[in-house]
Amino acid sequence: MVLNFFLSGAKRKGQSAFEIAIITGIMLFIFLIFFVVLANKTYSIQVEQDTQMLQDYAKTVGTELILASSSENGYVRDFSIPDTIDGINFSINLLTDSVSARHSEVVVTAVNYPSDIQAVEVVSEKICGQLSKGKNTVKKINDMVLVNAGLCAKS
Repeated sequence: MVLNFFLSGAKRKGQSAFEIAIITGIMLFIFLIFFVVLANKTYSIQVEQDTQMLQDYAKTVGTELILASSSENGYVRDFSIPDTIDGINFSINLLTDSVSARHSEVVVTAVNYPSDIQAVEVVSEKICGQLSKGKNTVKKINDMVLVNAGLCAKS
């Protein structure tokens, strides 16, 4: 009987330890799920902010080109495109609609970024040339807007 008394106490302690281990495991699993959801939300907010930043920059460059197209012949302006936008490496291109040749697009794409981020700003005028990082010169000659003295087909 004395032996039974000692064994029943050990059984209760073992059961308590097992219950604590189960509760601790469930709590750790809940915390893990919470932190994964939090990290995912933080990442998507960061991607959203970076996309907006690239869109704003594409709009800024597009505004420069629209300003040149609405100016008189002889307009010349230099503007600079940075190597990174708030630490984001990017590429920038000027694409002209090859079918109708009635508009151009400024395309800013994040490079070496975990997600595919691209911002496009449509410019209503046909603009010839190519944008590049660093100094860019935009000119209006004979009602044609040229970027970095780009070669253009006569239209």
